[in-house]
Amino acid sequence: MAVKILVVDDEPDLELLITQKFRKKIANHEYEFLFTRNGVEALKKLEEIKDLGIILTDINMPEMDGLTLLSRLEALDRPYRAIVISAYGDMSNIRSAMNKGAADFVTKPIDFEDLEKTIEKIILQYIHLIESQATKDRLLDIEKELDIARKIQQAMQPQTYEIFRSFDNRFELLGTVLPAKQIGGDFFDFFQLDKDRIGLIIADVSGKSISASLFMAIAKTLFRSVARHCTTSSEALEKVDKLLTPDNPACMFVTAFYGILDVSTGALEYSNAGHTHPYIISNNKLIKISEGGNNIPLGLDDNLLIDPNMNFVQQSVSLSDNDCLFLYTDGVTEAMNIDKKLYSNSRLEKILLKNTQAPLEKLINAVTEDIKLFTKGVEQSDDIALFCLRFYAQAEKKNPLLQNIITTKTFGTSRHNGC
Repeated sequence: MAVKILVVDDEPDLELLITQKFRKKIANHEYEFLFTRNGVEALKKLEEIKDLGIILTDINMPEMDGLTLLSRLEALDRPYRAIVISAYGDMSNIRSAMNKGAADFVTKPIDFEDLEKTIEKIILQYIHLIESQATKDRLLDIEKELDIARKIQQAMQPQTYEIFRSFDNRFELLGTVLPAKQIGGDFFDFFQLDKDRIGLIIADVSGKSISASLFMAIAKTLFRSVARHCTTSSEALEKVDKLLTPDNPACMFVTAFYGILDVSTGALEYSNAGHTHPYIISNNKLIKISEGGNNIPLGLDDNLLIDPNMNFVQQSVSLSDNDCLFLYTDGVTEAMNIDKKLYSNSRLEKILLKNTQAPLEKLINAVTEDIKLFTKGVEQSDDIALFCLRFYAQAEKKNPLLQNIITTKTFGTSRHNGC
């Protein structure tokens, strides 16, 4: 396709000279010249032809001169490159033209060999400008799509539900997800299983951003649909694993901790699929649970496993009054600082011990703020999810300010729903 070049000059001989000089390129459809006599005509032509972006303009013309034309070109809001033609030695006008956006200049009398080289150079600049703009537009489109995906993913995080009011305020919940990119693969969820039990899940999908978020949506949907029909945590993990493994060409996987809490007794039955070990904060002490359990993530092909017949280990623990179950993903302990040191479990444990009696929101904020302090100056490299549950053996012992409230925190936004 020929490159369109707009010539703006009131000298009648210039059209003939340019046509003669570039006749071969015109014949070969490399260049297509369009001619106008002043800035007014040039603007009309530019309005008519949207892919016209190379402009060769004189400075001194009737009706609208070249400097005024250059000022008006910015309003077109599209890529262009302009070459100005000026009298020899007229540096004042040339300087003004360059300040108004001209990319180069030639002087009168025109040296057509020099003009040819200048046009070739400006065309390359224009092509690069067009490509850069196209890339920018594509990035903006991707940004918009990612923003939509982020909002969809945010909406997928658990909200407050009417069903939790039937548990006589035996617990409160708080969670947050902090993606490394706009969207991520970490998630938490909770749901009612029967009149006495709730399911609690925190999971981490391999990878980040779009692919992880899509696999996360699949995994989360499977957990919700499968868990309601399983009597134990290990059974739920086994069924989700079998559903995730087929048709997984990207070999993505999910680490997960799934627990079933009997709110009438505080009994927590759980299984771990290669996930970080949760903590129970009890009487100013930390208890690390699920150690010694199965460490096989969900979704891995049997060919990658040492023992394809290995089952998920089922374990149990009892929560006492005011105990806090603290769940997290490895984006917490593997957060790296400027010295390439990891945040680590030991640092996390120190923060948890300093906040054993803190409200859940203060506890989570303490952890996230300490991670920010530790990683100051380093971009977040992995998604982070935190999910806490505080258990109350008797409803009346619950803080009156929190009574009749179920709380979730999603992407840094708290939601409270009173009865």
